[in-house]
Order: sequence, then structure tokens, then C-alpha cells
Amino acid sequence: MDEVLEFRLSVARTGPHGCTIAVGGELDLYSCPELKEAIRSLPDEVRDVTLDLTSVSFIDSAGLGILVTAAKKTSPQQVTLLVGDQNVLKVLAVTGLDRLFEIREAEPAHG
Repeated sequence: MDEVLEFRLSVARTGPHGCTIAVGGELDLYSCPELKEAIRSLPDEVRDVTLDLTSVSFIDSAGLGILVTAAKKTSPQQVTLLVGDQNVLKVLAVTGLDRLFEIREAEPAHG
């Protein structure tokens, strides 16, 4: 049975200077404001951000824009993307954003 994946987001501190933001579902025009707010709300001491996109099945231009926003917010700090979907990896490569981030491939999360 196929389930409709609704957008979900969680934020977890991973130490005094680290944070992981896990995103699931589709990262698009409709879901981006929630991620943008989560990034904007990160405390100033957070320097290492991991965006866990292993549960993201689709990303559009608005979603890509939010990733760039994340890079600017934390710059010169580190943003790492965990990506599980081959289509999302392909979009990052085609747009050149694979050069802006450290990208780690992971098994797609199922849930």
C-alpha cells in the first residue's frame, strides 16, 4: 500500500555547535517556509548543520533555494546534506549545488 508522504521536520542539537534538521516528504514551495523558519531560528552558536534529506522524495527550485539559504545562514560554517534519493542527488549535481555542500549518500529512510 502506497502512503502519501506528508512533509515533516525535526530539529535536534548534536552538541554545543551542531544541529541536525531532518526533513521528510516533498521539499517544495509549500513546505519550504517551515524549513526556512527552522534554519532562521538556529542559535548563533550553531556552526555545523546537517540537513538530513534521506526521507525527501522530491525537491523543486524553492527547496533548492532554501538549501542555499542554509549555506548562507551558517557561512562560513559547515552544512552537510544527507541524501538518500538518487533523483535528489541528480538535481543537486545538475544545479551545481553538489559543490556548495558536503553531500553524504545514505540509504533512503522508509517510514
